[in-house]
Amino acid sequence: MQAAETGSGKTGAFALPMLQLVHEAVRRRGRSAPSGGGGKSKAAQAESMQCVISPEDRDPVLSVAPDGLKCQSRSEKLWGGARGTLGAYAGRVYYEVTLQDEGLARVGWATTAASLQLGTDKHSWGFGSTGKKSHQRQFDSYGDVFGKGDVVGVLLDCDTGAVSFTKNGVDLGQAFTLPPFIKGQALYPCICLKDAEVNVNFGGPGSPDLQFLPPGYMPLSQAGPQCTSGAGGGGGGGSGGGAIPPNAPLCIVLEPSRDLAEQTARFVDEYKKFLVSPTLRSVLLVGGVDSGPQLRQLKEGAEIVVGTPGRIIDFVETKKLDLSQAKFFVLDEADRLIDNLDVVLSLYNRLPKSGTGLDRLQVLMFSATLHTPEVQNLADKITQNPVLADLKGKDAVPETVDHAVVEIDPREDKSWLQSVPQVFTDNMHALDRVDAAAAAAQSPEALSEGTKRLKQRMLKRIVVGDAVGDVRKARRGSSSAC
Repeated sequence: MQAAETGSGKTGAFALPMLQLVHEAVRRRGRSAPSGGGGKSKAAQAESMQCVISPEDRDPVLSVAPDGLKCQSRSEKLWGGARGTLGAYAGRVYYEVTLQDEGLARVGWATTAASLQLGTDKHSWGFGSTGKKSHQRQFDSYGDVFGKGDVVGVLLDCDTGAVSFTKNGVDLGQAFTLPPFIKGQALYPCICLKDAEVNVNFGGPGSPDLQFLPPGYMPLSQAGPQCTSGAGGGGGGGSGGGAIPPNAPLCIVLEPSRDLAEQTARFVDEYKKFLVSPTLRSVLLVGGVDSGPQLRQLKEGAEIVVGTPGRIIDFVETKKLDLSQAKFFVLDEADRLIDNLDVVLSLYNRLPKSGTGLDRLQVLMFSATLHTPEVQNLADKITQNPVLADLKGKDAVPETVDHAVVEIDPREDKSWLQSVPQVFTDNMHALDRVDAAAAAAQSPEALSEGTKRLKQRMLKRIVVGDAVGDVRKARRGSSSAC
């Protein structure tokens, strides 16, 4: 999260490192095993298909144990939900949940587009400990209540669209029939708790045997890539080694207006050309223009998508834009994006959130101010442990930014007179005499031009490590930032 005045360089602050990180991710992905698992051992493939409760794709009030097989929420007022890391889009799969206390629990299935408040929208189906099944906030009596020590079995038949539940091995009957639009989409296990703790068993290696596995069903973690997909993937087994679709970018940059999106897209185009082997592809998605050329460009492939909320959500909902591979979600001018809060949250809920380290979703927020209640509320919903860089002006020195003053003296350092490497200035002294003789005479024009050229040379020396002594000296001699 970065706050800085308009015109202070926020676009460069996020676009340059974002381009670098995306390029590194593309290079890593390019070196990964080919479709089908390639050089991965069977053990490595099996490990990659294990399902656990995601420590990332969860509400803040819900905690997940390190092994991902126990979760707990001690809030007496708020429901806390979490999604599993593996979803099913084919076959008949099953998992079990054991309630450890007398709190409230709801278990079931959800797509990546669903809210973590299981059963409250059209993308999730749940069964609660009060004996109610839930979908789109409609709670109907079903089965039986369950409490401490009870084992709830959660069944999904992807071929017929049947969602069912069991209690301690007793079949409670079919609870839901999935609508046609869900066909082919991966459904993920989802747990929602209020002041409760549960153990979850997906049937992976090292886990206890499932107590009540129904005939004809497979443990979710043993279903294999032909039936399952990693977090954020859709039908087709995204985690099982399938080809990455061309319309699945690594980075989504959201802008509040068409002109800002176009400005950021131009910046990306200007600087991505310096990244090669491989090159990067970017697409601008904005309204007010024909979407045909944008769609054709997207089909050709894109690692970066820059656009406005309306056009991007339209492309997502019509399946023209695939979010299953996104690792970077950038909100530029976040205070203005609040006007499209529902769209922002809808996009965020569709993004994959499993993984750690370099594979974890990175959310970046930039604005002239990040201190309004509305922006803080949004940050609480979509970021975890954010780092805040607050650049309010020349007197503000955030702890997350390192500052040093390096003095430039063209009278002592004559390297500015060299013609190689070439540097560029504002041409203020293009018609003045700024040669060696003028420098020796210390003419104001020569010293001014020399300072302009030396700044660039010094910056290069610092970058390549040839000016470490100058920087250390500057830090010792300066107590203020510049």
